[in-house]
Amino acid sequence: WFGNYVTCATWNDIWLNEGFASYLEYIALQNIESQNSADNWINDAHTETMSQSGGSVFASWGSYRLMYKKAASIIHILRYEINNDSLFYAVLRNYLSTYAFSNSTTDDFKQVAETTTGMDFTDFFNQWYYGEGYPSFHINWNQNNDSLIILSNQITSTSTTPLFKTHFDVKINYLAGDTIIRLFQGSNNEIYKIYFPDFVTSIEVDPNFWLIQKSFINTGIVENNNSLFFSVFPNPAKDKITISVKQENVLHNTTVSVFNLQGELLLRQQIQQKTTELDLSSLAKGVFVLKFNSNNKTEVAKIVKE
Repeated sequence: WFGNYVTCATWNDIWLNEGFASYLEYIALQNIESQNSADNWINDAHTETMSQSGGSVFASWGSYRLMYKKAASIIHILRYEINNDSLFYAVLRNYLSTYAFSNSTTDDFKQVAETTTGMDFTDFFNQWYYGEGYPSFHINWNQNNDSLIILSNQITSTSTTPLFKTHFDVKINYLAGDTIIRLFQGSNNEIYKIYFPDFVTSIEVDPNFWLIQKSFINTGIVENNNSLFFSVFPNPAKDKITISVKQENVLHNTTVSVFNLQGELLLRQQIQQKTTELDLSSLAKGVFVLKFNSNNKTEVAKIVKE
């Protein structure tokens, strides 16, 4: 019982009691009623969490939204990241048996989870427990022959947590049916190339409500007009484009790469000056993706060659 059987060591650890007690409602609905009822419950928990843009579970005392709902949601996300229910329930059993009739902290629970699964949950707790807010996935996709190209631009609800490194599911709907694939977002902008010979009609993010998230989906690659680091002109272009770096401090260890819509790398060049020309004369006319990498930061834009 996540109550007096193992008691939280401090008020900052209250989620270990109230979050698990709340999440047991979801588990009960899964087993007693239906998965649909459980989905409605967790979706409501996510929605309640996102009713405000910030707030940390670490400092959640007195907040029903954080102490109960977001806490339950991040346990659900932990279950998703473990991706193995036998291991997930082993974590719970090991935690309860280790700290039975005593006090525990969040770090204690994290250590049990890591020891049981062999996984590192440092980023997970920094993002979901100590951090604030939630991610929004801005998705653009194209299909060319047997390749599905997905661009994911992740924007977070608060600058306190600028990135959620997380897996996320994408449901691919095609003429003969549907399937779900699992992707990982490790930077704010990612490009995924998936072999998919069937004709894709639409895609959905997180169809089974695993994450606290919002998603916005567009067909086709769109230009990033809100780049913090660079601008590209002219666009459309003929044989050359000019890349202008907005912040000189990003010039160290900076590269620009050009991909076609099949995700194939066509060009790569170091950026060492505030203004750099990129020769496109070797490329055919069409739409290309420009990926800008600098000091572990990534931005993506569309360029059109006429």
